[in-house]
Amino acid sequence: MDEERKLALLVKIAHAFNEAHLTWALGASGFLYLQGIAPSFHDLDLMIKETDAPKAVEILSSLGQRSPENYDRTRYGTVLFAEFVIAG
Repeated sequence: MDEERKLALLVKIAHAFNEAHLTWALGASGFLYLQGIAPSFHDLDLMIKETDAPKAVEILSSLGQRSPENYDRTRYGTVLFAEFVIAG
């Protein structure tokens, strides 16, 4: 998926999160791309306020398919980690 399509997907997710009044932020290479630091990005890394996580999972699940958990909790301090495939 090219950057234009990924950004369109980000807008769709942002609208859904904002309408639900979630506290969220874009991180990693997507953020660096928008800041003009990275030449491209491969995925959207979203950080969600812990209390908003269940609603975020619900929204993302309505937009795509949740991937099986493949997360090493011993390496990172994230309370919840979820991956979704949305629009490919």
